[in-house]
Order: sequence, then structure tokens, then C-alpha cells
Amino acid sequence: MKNRTFAAHLYRLFRSPSLYICIVSYVLLLIVPMLRPNYLNNIVMSGLYRAQVSDFYFVLSAVIPALAYAVTYVDDYDTRMLYPWAVRSGARQYAVSYYLTALMGGFLVGFLGNAIYIGIHLLLGMELDAEIGWNHTAMYYQYDVIYDEGHIALYVFIILMEYALGAAAMAGISAMCSSLFHQRFATLAIPVFYFFMTDVYSKLAGVFSWPRLHKLLIPMYLAQDSFYLKNPSLNVLYKLLTVALHVIVCGYITVRHIERSVDNA
Repeated sequence: MKNRTFAAHLYRLFRSPSLYICIVSYVLLLIVPMLRPNYLNNIVMSGLYRAQVSDFYFVLSAVIPALAYAVTYVDDYDTRMLYPWAVRSGARQYAVSYYLTALMGGFLVGFLGNAIYIGIHLLLGMELDAEIGWNHTAMYYQYDVIYDEGHIALYVFIILMEYALGAAAMAGISAMCSSLFHQRFATLAIPVFYFFMTDVYSKLAGVFSWPRLHKLLIPMYLAQDSFYLKNPSLNVLYKLLTVALHVIVCGYITVRHIERSVDNA
């Protein structure tokens, strides 16, 4: 991959207002659930967890990360700017650079959006976390050992990384849909449909004793905080494996289909 091609995509990402609008929108959608009556909003991490599983779940997880950059390919395809890009740098270099930038856009939205949310509430004097249940002090139980040992910054960082990696992976899924269908609606709607159908199947599997989906295939574990294993290190590794699986498969499909689009032009 030519560095100048990737640099050009990064320049488009950081120059575009979409990235910053997405980050602000992400923060606002996290805050909205806390405006409800009787909502417990005095604990920052509890509020973050509840906001992430709110009515805006699909938008937070799938739509906003895609809007940061993944939909850019649809614009390039529709305006035929794809072909000058391909002539200058080659179809593969364009495709790989576009895909990596889409991942980075989703990652930044997830990481900065959640970090800003936490920062705002800490500045308002709210408590980061509190005792919950019997022997848990951390809202995110899979990482309560880290919290109990006093590694607060690491505890927060890991949770931010969980959401950011999930947002990046969902942006990768959207980039794949963008390369397959060349439509904004498909780019944004199909990842949401993926969430919806796996959720419906999981509920029906419990009723009809159908085979359950492996956790690697459940987008909730991909996009939100994961709870594969109690051990924090192993849980993080499993999350990385889940993200890597989606990123590699979607990346391969994205690059192949963009190359095919250029060849068929």
C-alpha cells in the first residue's frame, strides 16, 4: 500500500466534518437516556453501561461509526471519483487504504465518544464507580479485579478500547456493505439488520432449543463490552479475536469487490 494513498484517505477523514459530527452525536446519544425520570445517573460507569444498552443501541453501535468514513466509498462510486483514485494509486491500494481509514474512523468515534462522556460526568463531580452487589466494586464485572486493585486508569482504558474496537469492527462491516451494494441505505441498514436478526435468533433458540450462536458471531459481544471470560486478560484476548475475525473477513470481501468494480468499469 502506497503511503501517500493512505495519507490522502486519512486527510479526508480528519478534514471531513462527518467525523466530528459523529463524535458529538455519539456523546449526545449516550447522554439522552440519563435524562429520563428516576434514572440513576450519579455513577459514571453505571450510566455508561445503561446508555450503551439503551433504545439508541443500534444507532450507537452500527450507524454512527459507519457515518464517520465507511459511507465515503458510496460517494466515490456514485461520483465516479473511484476511477481517478484507482488510476493514480491502483484499485488494491485505494481499497485497503479506504478500509483501514473506515476502521480508524469507527474507532475514533467509539473511543473519543465514550471518553468525552466519562470526562464530562467526572467534571460534574459524579463518582466513577461504586459498590454493586456482593463482592463487586466495578460496574463492568469482568474487569472488577483491575478496579479492586486500584488500577482505575487501566480499568477505564480497557472499557474504552472495548467500545472503540467494536465500533471499528462495525464500521468494517458497513464498509463491506458499501462495497457490495454501493448504497448508503444498505451500508447503514444491513449492520443494524445483523444485530436484529442475531438477537431474534438467540431468543428463539432459547424457546425452541435451536443451536445457539457462538459468541464470536453475536454482534452484542462485538460492539459492546464483552463478557466471554471472567479473567480480564483472557477476556480482552477473546474480544480481540472476535474483532479480528470480523475485520479480516470484511476487509477481504471489501478489497475484492472494490477491485472488481474497478475492473468492470
